[in-house]
Formats: sequence, structure tokens, C-alpha cells
Amino acid sequence: QRAVLSLDIRNAYGEVSWIVALRAVLKRAPMLAGPLATLWHTGSTAVHTAAQDGTWTEWPIQGSFIQGNLEAQAIFCLIMAVALDAVCADPALAEWAPIIRHWQYVDDWIIQAPTECVPALMQVLEKVLADLGLPLQLAKCRWHVPGLRGVAEAEWPPTAVRILDVLTVSK
Repeated sequence: QRAVLSLDIRNAYGEVSWIVALRAVLKRAPMLAGPLATLWHTGSTAVHTAAQDGTWTEWPIQGSFIQGNLEAQAIFCLIMAVALDAVCADPALAEWAPIIRHWQYVDDWIIQAPTECVPALMQVLEKVLADLGLPLQLAKCRWHVPGLRGVAEAEWPPTAVRILDVLTVSK
């Protein structure tokens, strides 16, 4: 059986530190490191908001991204690429890595994997994302095994039952 996992990272953009972002940029797009370091060298970036009366307010943001900033989405994608590289290279998943499928769009991550590797995969994902300062919000993560649709839980194979210890089933 193959499981489909949907991952949720808590406050994805707000959790990212500029240090982690620069490390990811150095690994995946090193030519951007200099311009980003220049942009971030003050330790904060200013966000401007307009009020209904036409006045503007400046808000300093320290050490993380704001969703919607010019650089945020592209840099977050580089961080997620570093996370994917680390997950795919982890020795605990070596046996399954060639048949695990990943789909990512910014902070959304969908994974299709054999049910027997899901517990090990979740341990690797939690470690890799924690190392990047990106905690999984397990209460919002879901898994689904299309082949078990309509099958009573008592009849599930042991590999699918073990996933229940890690994630909530999506019915």
C-alpha cells in the first residue's frame, strides 16, 4: 500500500531565521547570498502599511520573513529545497528514497510513500525541519491510503495501523 501525506509547517514564513535562509541560499543559489546579506545587514527590514486616511506606518520586522515580501517566497522555496535534499539523502530512508514521491509548492508538501516507511519518514521529516527551525504542526498533517478507502480499521495491515501513532487519518 502507498500512503499520501499532507504536511503542515506551523507559521512557516514566521519561523524562518535569516541565518537559516542565508545557509539555504549558500547551498542552492550562492550568487544571491551577497545581495541578501546586504538587504538584511541591519537586522531588520521595514514593512510599510497604508491607513484608510492615506497615512503610512512603518513596522520593523526582525529576523524572519513576511509572507508577501518580495524575497520571501523565493527564499522559502530554497529552504524547502534544502529540506528535500536532506530528507532524500537520509540513510534511514535509503531503501525507499527511489520510490518516495515529493510535491512541493512553497510551504505545502505532499508526499507519496509506501506505508511501511511512513513512521521512519516522519522521524526524518521532523528532524530535518526542526534543524531548519520549521516545526511540523502534526495536528494538521494528514495521511490517506486510497487502497484502504471503505475498509474497516480492524482489517488494515499493520503498516497502516502504525501510521495512526504518528498522523491523523483523512477519511
